[in-house]
Amino acid sequence: MPKSITKEVKRLVDVTEIDLDEDDLDKMNTKEIVKEIYKKMKKYDEMMKTVLENKREIENLKKKLNEKEQENMKLRKSIEKQDENIGELSQRSRMINIVINGVVEKSKENVLEIVTKIGNDIGIEGPENHVTRSSSGQRIAGF
Repeated sequence: MPKSITKEVKRLVDVTEIDLDEDDLDKMNTKEIVKEIYKKMKKYDEMMKTVLENKREIENLKKKLNEKEQENMKLRKSIEKQDENIGELSQRSRMINIVINGVVEKSKENVLEIVTKIGNDIGIEGPENHVTRSSSGQRIAGF
């Protein structure tokens, strides 16, 4: 093989990473060398195709992640606002309560009767219509 061709083949072998030493090159004919280079280039093209597909997939996943992060942030803000609203509603519900201190609590007492008496004593019309009972069983009256 002429030296210029041998030099070019060596350059191509280096580029395509074919595992051949100089003795192998001298023994191979041009057709075999070209076949070997073609095989390596085909593998290289397949790898590049895979790399490009992976790159596109990574970009898609980054985009989806960004969308999910934005959605997550909106949901967090919504939850914070709902928590504030719950706190305000809870506070409002407590504002209508009246706590009566100094009245001894007895078992099987009639809360309606006690509240009606106290409400009438302080001048509230129809105090019995404002009585509720808490889930904890404590006496609660709201006017």
